[in-house]
Amino acid sequence: MKNKNNLIKSFLGFLFVGALALPLAVTAVPVQPLAAITAAAEGESVTGRVVAKSATVMIVEGQSLVLTDATVYIQGGRTISPDDVKTGAEVRVSTTPGSDGSLLAVTVELLNAAD
Repeated sequence: MKNKNNLIKSFLGFLFVGALALPLAVTAVPVQPLAAITAAAEGESVTGRVVAKSATVMIVEGQSLVLTDATVYIQGGRTISPDDVKTGAEVRVSTTPGSDGSLLAVTVELLNAAD
């Protein structure tokens, strides 16, 4: 019986210590603002220099962006050819999340052509 009482006391002590630690654990978890979660769901804008480019992928400032037939290329409000965007050019790319977690390029805006 003594062992059973000790076991119960140990268990209650464990619960008490756990209850004290729970608020600390909850406050230690970083929380993303709702705006950040919404922005991630809707995609993001990536601006910078084109480091590399193929027919299906463009790397802008280390961010890999998937190019599709639906990607629109513009400069100064006018549609341009994908071939007009070259390595070294400065671009702003609006994206949407792909089903596999990749970033799909929706619009590629050419800000400054490559030197």
